[in-house]
Amino acid sequence: RKEKEGKMSTKFLIKWTKLSYLHVSWESEEDISELIGTAGTNAIRRFLQSPPVFEEDEKGDGEYFNPQCIEVERILDTDEMKNLPTRYLIKWVGCSYSESTYEYVEDLEKS
Repeated sequence: RKEKEGKMSTKFLIKWTKLSYLHVSWESEEDISELIGTAGTNAIRRFLQSPPVFEEDEKGDGEYFNPQCIEVERILDTDEMKNLPTRYLIKWVGCSYSESTYEYVEDLEKS
């Protein structure tokens, strides 16, 4: 929960489909509904009905996923397109090959 203008608001940590853990973001229920629609609303409802992923004392360190999932294990391929920056297909440490994602150099340098 985050405090905004004296009110508490709930934010959800979103791991976006087909994007790496570099792109996780904290989103409000309203933002999720606006961006994803009914599927987002249903995902929130399922999440809230499921048992907690973390115990209350485990959330304090701010690590909500394996930090290795933002470490490059190897570059599998490049995607070079005319007039666009080059993207690299990244195999992440601690993740399966099916979780490999294309990333721009700028995003890799930020991590």
